[in-house]
Amino acid sequence: MPAERAASAAEILGADVATQLAEFENTVLELDLFLAGAELVEKTVVPMNENEFKKFVASADPELLRSPNWISWITPAVQPSKKDFREYSEKWNAYGSPSDPWQPSADSPRYWYCAEISEGLPEHEHSEAVVCPGVHMRLLGWWLTHAWRFVDLATTAVASLDSWNVTVAALASRALIEEVACLWWESDELFRSWRAAKHAPADARDLTIMNLLSNQLEVFTFSQRGLESIIGDNDLWQALNILTIIGKFAKRMASDGIIAERMSGKELEDNYAILSNAAHPAFGARISYAAPWAEHDHGATRQRRLSRVPNEVDAVSPIPDIAAKVILVVGGIGETILWQSLRMIDDFGLTTRTGLRTPHSYWRKLVPASKSSAVCPCGCGKWRTAQHRWGQPVIELRLSRSSPLNEGQ
Repeated sequence: MPAERAASAAEILGADVATQLAEFENTVLELDLFLAGAELVEKTVVPMNENEFKKFVASADPELLRSPNWISWITPAVQPSKKDFREYSEKWNAYGSPSDPWQPSADSPRYWYCAEISEGLPEHEHSEAVVCPGVHMRLLGWWLTHAWRFVDLATTAVASLDSWNVTVAALASRALIEEVACLWWESDELFRSWRAAKHAPADARDLTIMNLLSNQLEVFTFSQRGLESIIGDNDLWQALNILTIIGKFAKRMASDGIIAERMSGKELEDNYAILSNAAHPAFGARISYAAPWAEHDHGATRQRRLSRVPNEVDAVSPIPDIAAKVILVVGGIGETILWQSLRMIDDFGLTTRTGLRTPHSYWRKLVPASKSSAVCPCGCGKWRTAQHRWGQPVIELRLSRSSPLNEGQ
């Protein structure tokens, strides 16, 4: 008996879905092209107490210390306890409202921050020159890490469906939900922190940026779950549970009418549960290669067909369809958030004039335009209409509106 012809992914998923997946893959490849050659060396200041600062001065190159571009900035403590960090991860108001950011107490210990700054900066800009470049680099590092991970997961998910590698498609699309949910949650926190810092009084900008953005990035970078016994430290920062983040993300999706029409918040959580079962050797994994059960008319027997690649379009497990919908809806949200987050980071760099305040070169170190009629370096439009100035609005973080870099703010 001749072997039956295996159905193609386009036949199984449907021509419309296959076309949408191809279009989505093209937009991801555009993002990947934008990232080509991108790499970053983060250079940040380290807080030193008085004894550590004295040791630094004693051991540093005298020529370096005599350089007018190597300066020290002394500030009250801006290193909240890990308990404060954990509370902040759970609730924005742990440091007070955005209009009243957390400040150290009068008796807080003092820290020294030392950095090399650009030549000729006026003294009143020194503290921001010490703080802002390192925060800008860390923001870019945060963004690149998310962007690379997103591209890897999205391209793998699409390619796995196209080659009908159902298990990998389920794993990658499930991980894509986690990645995009985490990206949204962290972006939302950073947007609010930058909005508070951008509207802070001039004499409080440096501390506000340290208190909010710098410490927030510290949380995002070093939070973990379950590594205490491996690292041997029971006081590590705890990452927010991924199910909690997905629950918050589902509620945010439900509040966006355009997104909710395509996938409700409950559907997102249900899809995540099914894909989790497919990712583990559980129910979802057992049905990934199986057609639904068909019961005989007489009710005494039932049967189902199992195959790695289906031969009949109408006899497939629901896992591939769920993975495809997650890729299209959640993946589209991820792209939107990535571009918007980069615009926010560009706004930080141009508003703080970081490109003029540090001699160090790094990826996407933008310098403010010298003429109001010139095009803004971030691509948002003319420099005279750009909002890269203290006290100006920060763009809103949206899920359903694309924000390529060449669109106006």
